[in-house]
Amino acid sequence: AAEVRLQNMLQQCLDADDVLVIPKLQEELATSKLPLTSHSLQAAVELNRTLEALQSLQGAAAALECGTSSSSSGRGELSELSQEIQNAEARLDGFELALRKARGKVEPDVKRPFQQLLERSKQIWRRGRDDENLQEVLNAVPWKRSKRLFAGITSAACEKLQAAASAASAKCRSRMKDALNEAFAVADVAKRLRLALGGHDDIVLGEILKEAEKNGLTGLDGPRQRWDEMQSAKSAMRLELATS
Repeated sequence: AAEVRLQNMLQQCLDADDVLVIPKLQEELATSKLPLTSHSLQAAVELNRTLEALQSLQGAAAALECGTSSSSSGRGELSELSQEIQNAEARLDGFELALRKARGKVEPDVKRPFQQLLERSKQIWRRGRDDENLQEVLNAVPWKRSKRLFAGITSAACEKLQAAASAASAKCRSRMKDALNEAFAVADVAKRLRLALGGHDDIVLGEILKEAEKNGLTGLDGPRQRWDEMQSAKSAMRLELATS
């Protein structure tokens, strides 16, 4: 009778597909007279552990979503959610093994609700990771205002910025809009400056140099020297024309 009662409770918990059944399951486990060697008891214990892990997982996922929707980076929440996902996966594997011993097989539908919850949490983690990555990119060389070395604004750096922006959530992009727009503006200035350096128009180069300085670019000694050379060449040409 005790075996049947616990098996019925186990099925009720699986049908409920909700962590709210934890108290009822724990109550049943506390009053069960089954020996520890009972496969049904072991399956119920593993289910309880799995449900507790999923409950903790839901809390960590909610904390990360709250953190990434604000100005905080959510780095601690990101690490915590990753650990909770690993723990929940391990618990689910343990429950599947125990249930297989108790029933002889495990139907796919039994694990599906748990796996769906895990996948939702993984999606939240991936979104949080991508948002964190965009913040890290914007706060590093060459996009942070104090770290805008002209030589560092390469095609690879620009591609990395674009990829980070594309992967981040709309909320994150909105929150980081000013810094992101500024970084794109810096990338555009650097691109135009390189093109101007390959040309012969000192006026265009001079204007872009001023724009680069305004945007906080450093390491501009080379471009300034090139501008001086272009000015000197123009002056020499004028002098030559005037004396010819």
